[in-house]
Amino acid sequence: MKKLKKSIAAAVILLVIALTLGFTYTYLFGAMTRDRELDTADLSVVDTTNIVREKEKTPVISEGILDEDGNLSEFCLPDEALAILNRTTEKETSPPETNPPETETSPPETSPPETNPPETETSPPETSPPETNLPETAVETTAAKTVEKENRSYLLPGADKIKTFVLYGLDVKQASDAIILVALDTVHTKLKIISIARDTYAYVKDKGAHTKLNYAYSMGGAALAIKTLNENFHLNIEDYVSVDFQQAKDVVDALGGADVILDETELLYLGSPEGISVGKAHLNGEYTVAYSRLREMDNDLVRNTRQREVIASLFEQLKTLGLTEYPNLIRSTAAMCTTSFTNAELLSLGTSLLSMKNCTFEQYNYPNASTECWSGEINEQFYFVYDLDLVSDEIYKIIYEDLYVSAYH
Repeated sequence: MKKLKKSIAAAVILLVIALTLGFTYTYLFGAMTRDRELDTADLSVVDTTNIVREKEKTPVISEGILDEDGNLSEFCLPDEALAILNRTTEKETSPPETNPPETETSPPETSPPETNPPETETSPPETSPPETNLPETAVETTAAKTVEKENRSYLLPGADKIKTFVLYGLDVKQASDAIILVALDTVHTKLKIISIARDTYAYVKDKGAHTKLNYAYSMGGAALAIKTLNENFHLNIEDYVSVDFQQAKDVVDALGGADVILDETELLYLGSPEGISVGKAHLNGEYTVAYSRLREMDNDLVRNTRQREVIASLFEQLKTLGLTEYPNLIRSTAAMCTTSFTNAELLSLGTSLLSMKNCTFEQYNYPNASTECWSGEINEQFYFVYDLDLVSDEIYKIIYEDLYVSAYH
């Protein structure tokens, strides 16, 4: 009887815990839009134990370029842009052309001396001629191995503790006006964000053509956007959070606004609102979103800097909240987002972030001043053209630090 009572009591406790968790999840995240159709198997997730960056997988030029509506038109990259892309292609293909002759010439030097000794020494040379009789095959094999070896990188055990996802800010046409990689790094106690220019010249494999990186979202939603991001930067992103810019102002207001540093031009383009002046300014949600989208007087890279400035400010605001304030904040902001995360995953992410003491916030931008890049108009649309393979390697180094082994040159 006592055992029966204990079993019943245990069952009741488990039921209460389950109901409590269920209520908690529903209260916190019930209003969040779920992406139930996102299939990670379709995202071309990279095998992080064998990251191979090969140019032939992403053509430098395709037959056409896609506009925002997915219409295909002919185009021609400027010579300056082609020079940047072809330079990396030549650099990767040149080692195989120079290395094979060395391997092909060395066997004949060592094999002749072995043919002079007695008859019993003639058998070893029999194994070397096949290498010299098939020079073309040997060269091709050596070349393939050389390219593969030079471009293969991998992650060390423990890298899976660093959670990565992509944050999308959507405009009225559902193009990803902001593309920000987020890495919650509990290994190095850091939160890292990496902006990738929306105007990046990228290859959309499903469409067989190039276009702006941000157009992939409007063409095929989050699934095509993530797949395109993974394929162009050799990433392994499986999750995302998207926020409509019209809703983003409510997120900012829920956090109490954002602190930014305004210059005279930015203030002018904001409409010189009353009570806001040059220098440090506290903006409400409406003006924060407007500030994040400014680019008429500069470019997308500067706008990305503004967006990261806002995120950094909101992160600081988040750290000042009391524990009792988080449930209402999560509940109010969840309704403004669409995500692939489950309730449990979101709660785990939040818990991990809050549990990291002295968490460092880092922010990066691509392309940047160190990136060899061409920028200009193609078919009356502005683009950034740069080596995505090289940037991919740099992104891995930022996210995973000492847990990433790079063999990319």
